[in-house]
Order: sequence, then C-alpha cells, then structure tokens
Amino acid sequence: MGSLQPAPTPPFFLLFPPSPTSYQINLQANLLRTSVDRPAPCQHHFHPTVKMKAAVILSLASLAFGSVLEQRACAGNNCNRQVTGTRAGLLPLTARQADCSSFQLTVVTPSPTTVTVTVTEEPAAKLKRNVVEARQATSVPTNVPAYASSCNAVKYASACDCWGITAAVSTAPTPTVTVTTTVDYCEDL
Repeated sequence: MGSLQPAPTPPFFLLFPPSPTSYQINLQANLLRTSVDRPAPCQHHFHPTVKMKAAVILSLASLAFGSVLEQRACAGNNCNRQVTGTRAGLLPLTARQADCSSFQLTVVTPSPTTVTVTVTEEPAAKLKRNVVEARQATSVPTNVPAYASSCNAVKYASACDCWGITAAVSTAPTPTVTVTTTVDYCEDL
C-alpha cells in the first residue's frame, strides 16, 4: 500500500500576502479621485463662473446708468431748457449754439507794438494831445442772451457745457501803433 503523503504547503507569501505600504494606498486613492474629479484631457472648455458673469453684467450696467445720470445733470432746470431745449417757439439750435460759442470765448488782446516814424518838415503850429498808452486787454463775455432769462452767467455757461461748447481762450493779433515825430529842419542847423 502506498504511503500517504501530506499535501504540499503553499509558500509563505501566498498565505500571508504583504500588507500594502502607505505609498501604495495613496496611489490607489489618487487614481480613484483623479478619474472622478477631473474631466477627460480632451475637454478644455472655458466655463465662466457666476462671479465673473456678475462682474461683467454690473460693469455694463454702471456704464449704462452713468451716461443716463450725466444727461440728467444737463436737464431739469429752466435755464438748460431755454438754452438747449427743442420745444416750439425757441430760436433755432444753430443760433443758440452760436451764442454759446461766442459767450464761451475769451479774447485776449496783447499790448501793442509801437513804431516811431521821424519826418523832417517846416514847422507848423500843431496842438499837442495827451496820448494814453495802450495796454493789454481781455474781453470776457458777460451778457446772457435775452431768450435765456432764467440764466445768470454761470448757469448759462453750464448749459453751454452740456452741448459740449466749453470755455475757450483766443489771442487777437498784436496791434501796431505808429507814432509820427516831426522835426523842424531849422532846429538841425
């Protein structure tokens, strides 16, 4: 009869597999997390967030309301209505704009240059006049047109500003004064 032999025992590492290291555990967890949380590599679409959408909408709204508020500052009082209004019975817009342009213009006239001309001739009895020396002058408009009876000068200038007609300064050409001096030929002898 044959002898009975015990069954071979499996190697030790198959009976007690090694416990996974912490590195292997983290690697498996990251692989699971990556496959769930991240989109596939071919999906690179831009998805604006709610905050980004709100910022864009609020920016556009502030621009729209800002222009309305700016226009509102140019209306609402009788002076502005008389100057920039469009109702029947007012002067034509072009005439009122021309009035604004002339009102907003300040003209500076420089001091004149003096040219002296000496003439020799026989003496003649001439009267002397006191001559006032010319100086630099500045012409600043202050007369508000009659159709703008609700305006003082400051309000009228503000109404003109609403049309985009702002204050300007112009320099007139330099005037020339000619002084003629007469010398008696007898005095030269």
